[in-house]
Amino acid sequence: YYFEDSYADLFGDRIIPLEGDITEPASLTRLKDAGIDTVINCAANVTHFAKDDSIFKINTAGVDNLIDFCLETGARLIQISTASIAGFSVDGKPLPGEKLTEQGLYLGQNLENQYAYSKFLAERNLLAASASRGLDAKIMRVGNLMARNSDGEFQMNASTNSFLGRLRAYSVVGSFPYSAYLAPARMAPIDSTAEAVLLLAKTPAACRVFQPFNDHSIFLGDIVTIMREEGIPIDFLEDEAYEKALQDSLIQAGRAEYLTSLVAYQGMAGGKVLAPVAVDNHYTSQVLLRMNWRWPVTDSDYLRKFLRDLISLGFFEKPHLLKSR
Repeated sequence: YYFEDSYADLFGDRIIPLEGDITEPASLTRLKDAGIDTVINCAANVTHFAKDDSIFKINTAGVDNLIDFCLETGARLIQISTASIAGFSVDGKPLPGEKLTEQGLYLGQNLENQYAYSKFLAERNLLAASASRGLDAKIMRVGNLMARNSDGEFQMNASTNSFLGRLRAYSVVGSFPYSAYLAPARMAPIDSTAEAVLLLAKTPAACRVFQPFNDHSIFLGDIVTIMREEGIPIDFLEDEAYEKALQDSLIQAGRAEYLTSLVAYQGMAGGKVLAPVAVDNHYTSQVLLRMNWRWPVTDSDYLRKFLRDLISLGFFEKPHLLKSR
């Protein structure tokens, strides 16, 4: 799906697949003599909420197992974390001006999102192991992972992506509030993110935490505008009219399932003032610039290529059918 070339001739030489399960220490034990010197942990359960412990089993306990593995083998551990650990400010705590930088971890932010909390705990455990047990490790807090910059190709399971779920929700409601037009949106192409992570993985051991996400931002409304231009019917409305359209959609059969990305945090707010804690990656951007690398600018061509690919895959298809009934 992701590569035109199967690279079959490289298997067994350049590419050596090894079976393992980070939630099962025994499976990692079998890899101890494989000559592994760097472990890049991309394994994660990206579901934001779950009734059982599946999120923590993979995202936290799994990392604990990798910490033990890397300590025993001397391998460097590159943990792919998330900028989402910045969490939320509730009623001004943390203060509005506070930002999560590469030098911070806990600012008093709300972490009721189980995914963010599980990744937060993994970071805490990794940093503790680095400080007290000599673990050679780095944390990469990636951002809003989006389609490849090279060709607009996106992940197979696009429906599980929270940001795309939000865009699809606007198409289901058929409207978007003017007041949200200028909300900043950062899109980190997955191929560019991979390049940045590999560069930062080579930095000195003392450099522990990086935030490799796109330092260029666009307006959320710009994305919606291009969606409209590509044939997805979304009206711009005042807040009151938009809220009515949203509530009407929530009670219509078959639509509510597409709106979770818009309403997931309403219950958590409980009438309180809820706002995401800002994340500052100035330090990481400066490091990458000194390595002669910079993020691509998110432009209209990238957005159109990305959206057209999603449309061709039928990502917005069912919401269209629902609205036409």
